[in-house]
Amino acid sequence: MNERLNQLSGPGEFSSGVTPRAPVQLHNGGKPMSEMLTADRLLRKKDVAARLACSVRTIDREASSGHLTRVPFRGTIRFRESEILRIINGGSQ
Repeated sequence: MNERLNQLSGPGEFSSGVTPRAPVQLHNGGKPMSEMLTADRLLRKKDVAARLACSVRTIDREASSGHLTRVPFRGTIRFRESEILRIINGGSQ
């Protein structure tokens, strides 16, 4: 039986004649997967204001002055969670 399978399939092939594919490589820039999943989560303006304990108007002013980066998303404005976390942790704005 094994001889028959070897005759049917060439080197590097399964007995069904299908050649296996190379594994898919993910390009994540060397970041841990957990960081990739949470780093670019988009937050609404009111959620950012709640996290920073300030008003929505303050978020508008900070975005207008360039301290926060606006991210257009489906006709609305969102903010990157990674940027908000950096501010909370005392990083540079």
